Amino acid sequence: MSTFEPSIDPVCVGCRTAQGAVALRLEASAWRCPGCGAEHAIVDGVACLGPFPPEDPGIRDVPSWCERLSDLDPEDSEHRLAGLLGTYGVAHFPESAPPSLRGALVDQGLLPGTLSGWLAQHAAPAGPALELGAGPGGLAPVWRSATPGPIVLVDRWWPNVWIASQLALHGQATVPWREVGCRFRPLQLRAPALRGIATPLVADALNPPFRAASFGLVAAVNLLDSVPEPFILLGQLDALLAPGGLLVLGMAYHFTPAVQPQPGWIERPETLRAILSGAMPGLSQLSYELLEEDLAVPWVLPAHDRLTHRYLVHLLLLRKTPR
Repeated sequence: MSTFEPSIDPVCVGCRTAQGAVALRLEASAWRCPGCGAEHAIVDGVACLGPFPPEDPGIRDVPSWCERLSDLDPEDSEHRLAGLLGTYGVAHFPESAPPSLRGALVDQGLLPGTLSGWLAQHAAPAGPALELGAGPGGLAPVWRSATPGPIVLVDRWWPNVWIASQLALHGQATVPWREVGCRFRPLQLRAPALRGIATPLVADALNPPFRAASFGLVAAVNLLDSVPEPFILLGQLDALLAPGGLLVLGMAYHFTPAVQPQPGWIERPETLRAILSGAMPGLSQLSYELLEEDLAVPWVLPAHDRLTHRYLVHLLLLRKTPR
């Protein structure tokens, strides 16, 4: 996909006035806002439409990167980021997991399977779909099953989005995988179902580069408890979703003081339901019908060959209703 469809031309996150005046050409090296002149990088076909510059610690040459990583201090930030990239890759594409982990990932298909079943029963309005916090894009086939329109995958971390773009272009990509300790090796992700179905972008979920009411389906799975301002995120999700559109939310309520101050935590399912019904001051415009819900869908994040973290995700499908 070399340009955005007209219905989802981006807006500038600074001035928010470039409303479709110039299509975003992903084969270019930059996109200049026709409103304020701000320039946003496009690197290897990945547009960076936010305050996060592209980082390339070694993702274009993973074998060499893995050799260098083995000599780094485990406390080095690059070591941690490489581990996260492998973690997200295997979590999203468990069929590519090392044999030692496949037993631990036996339930990994339950979350996308649950969503696919729900979306088969509840039609989304015609139009594009958006996933914020999409990581390498493993849920994109779920959104494709729900809408024939364009699919946009947004994440704030360039290496994750670059992997998603390679999978969208070629159906495969390579990530560094931590075996144990400081040892990394290249791991190939295979995702033929992702090929050609989505446009990945680097952007901030708290200031997304899109016009209001642009999407018929908006999703944020395992994102609300990973951003510093969960209530701002809920407001942004609502603003992006067209009336009658479908909202997909999921989280394990794994809030941490390092990311969000405790007063911003949403700690109970009933609290989240109340917020989505407009019961919270400041978000009283929210008005959603709960269509489907599962309180404990398993989701596994593998750390290395010998360790996985298993979460229970509260998963909801809702429809935006008139207030």
